Amino acid sequence: MPLRIQIPGIQMLSADIRWIRDGAVGCAFAEPLHVAVFEHIVRSAR
Repeated sequence: MPLRIQIPGIQMLSADIRWIRDGAVGCAFAEPLHVAVFEHIVRSAR
């Protein structure tokens, strides 16, 4: 199932849902994430 994700400070990202389990969702992004975007997401999750 395709979806669009808006993370504060980042442009809209396209992804596909790969799994749903116990209230968590696993996604595969349509395009590989730039290293800086990945690091921003990790910092925001802490």
